[in-house]
Amino acid sequence: MEIEFDEDDRATAYHEAGHAAAALVFGMHPHCATIVPDDEGEALGHTQRLYEDLVSLDGSSDGYRQTAIAYYAGAEAQRRVDDDLERIRIGALGDHIEAKGLLASTVMGEEEVREQAVAFVDEHWPLVDRIAVELLAHRTLGPEELDTLHEIYRGGATDQDWLELRDVSERRKSQQP
Repeated sequence: MEIEFDEDDRATAYHEAGHAAAALVFGMHPHCATIVPDDEGEALGHTQRLYEDLVSLDGSSDGYRQTAIAYYAGAEAQRRVDDDLERIRIGALGDHIEAKGLLASTVMGEEEVREQAVAFVDEHWPLVDRIAVELLAHRTLGPEELDTLHEIYRGGATDQDWLELRDVSERRKSQQP
């Protein structure tokens, strides 16, 4: 099956996949990742409940560092597949403001954390790429789907587990009014 998408969809999928991968690896339990634009047209996608879990449970500087990495990981993942610097800048603006606000209450430097985000995306690229591909195919991934993709990456689940989960998801959708 050929998946049709435009460059904005692709850029957004990788951007949101960067956020989601960091959230998963750092134990933040994202609620969903989507490339469906919001109703106001302000965002082309988003990853929900990304940062609250870790910071609210652990206000340590490591928690803030991981949260800032998660904010920056979106743009860093997008940068690997998108050469439109203006689209990257616009997509990362809100993330940059949030990360900078977090870092203001720590001794960590913004450049240091950005470098860590680049290293994170490099190290976990197979997970980022898989999430992006699935976002392009399905537009939105819920918590169970994100967790399953993370488990496949970690070796605790298989592609067959993914196919079974997607089959259940599709049956649920078809039964909704």
